This record gives sequence, structure tokens and C-alpha cells, in this order.
Amino acid sequence: MRTCGADLLEKERQRRRSLWGFSAVQPADSKAIAAPQKLAPLFTNTLRENFCIGKVFLLLRLAHRVLDMSIEYQPGPYVPGGIWEAIGLPSRGARLYELVHQGFPFELLDQTATFVQMPRADISHAICVSPTTLVRRAKAGRFNTVESDRLVALIVVFEEAISLFENDMVAVAKWMSSPVQGLGLKRPLDMLGTRVETNAVLELIGRLERGVVV
Repeated sequence: MRTCGADLLEKERQRRRSLWGFSAVQPADSKAIAAPQKLAPLFTNTLRENFCIGKVFLLLRLAHRVLDMSIEYQPGPYVPGGIWEAIGLPSRGARLYELVHQGFPFELLDQTATFVQMPRADISHAICVSPTTLVRRAKAGRFNTVESDRLVALIVVFEEAISLFENDMVAVAKWMSSPVQGLGLKRPLDMLGTRVETNAVLELIGRLERGVVV
């Protein structure tokens, strides 16, 4: 004999079935129940609304990320003209070779440091000129051939780095003065004393320009 509670439970089940469009009696051996036609438009509209909301949410997240990037990245001042033109040196040719053999004028060091926005001491250290040697070169007014050749290598590297960072001198100075993974965690500025190391820096810049992850 069924209890009163069981009857109430059965009536509630019948009411819910009728409300959602199911018949009161379902075949016992039925493997699948077709979705009620009356719920199909509601289900479709719900999916469409959720899809639209998801797209809006995604666009808002992307916009927020772009805004954050624009706030974090502050480009440095644009420097018109090339480094060779700025310091008054030919970038190639017989005249450059002649100047290297003669030894660059001492003031070229200050001109280079000013253009790349770095201390003169960092530039002189990069071309392997000690403080005591720097004092002697200042008195003589000229660098020797080896030091001039290293300064040419430094200028070439900075020229490529400026191209890589699209004339952002602040970014160039920061990159040149920071340990770089592709150089064994050495600073590019510390790898300009030999031709082999200089070539390694130039090769790394070339890979970065081509989008190669290092």
C-alpha cells in the first residue's frame, strides 16, 4: 500500500514531466529521449547569448592586456639619422680604413657615448681601454689602431641593435648592459673586445630580427 508521501512524490514527478513536455508514461526500453520541441528555441537562444557574452568577455580581456602593455612600455626618444652620420665617420670604404690606421680622435669616444646614451666609462671599458690608458689617450688626443678598430666594432653592434629596437635608444642601452640568455648570460657590452665575441653578438641580433627564439 502506497503511503501518502509516495503519492505526493509521484504527483510532483508527473507535474514536472508535464511542465517540461515529457509524457506521463515513458517506454521502459527507450534508449534516448528526444529533446522537447518547445524547449529548442529557448536552448538555442541561450547558447547564442552565452556565445555573445563569451566573445565580449574575451575582447575585454584582450583590450585590458593591450592597455597594460601600452602602460608598461614607454618608448625612448627617437634618434634621427644613423650613428655613423652623428659621429662624423664613414661607415665603410678606404677613408674609414685610413682613419682606423691613424687612430680615431679622442673626442670620438664622447660623441659615441652621447649618441648611444651611455657613460663614457662603459664605452671605454667595452673597447678594453683601462682608466689609466684613457688618461694617456686623452693627453695624446688619439686612440691607437687596435682601440680604433674595437670602437668600429662597437659602433657596428650598436647600429644593428638600434635597428632591432627601432631607434629606441633607452631599450638599446638597457639590452646592451643586461645579461642575455643567448650569450651565455653575458652582457653584449662585455663581448666587444674580440672579433669572435663581436660576431656572436651580431649573429644573435640577426636571429632576433628574424624572430628566432634564443
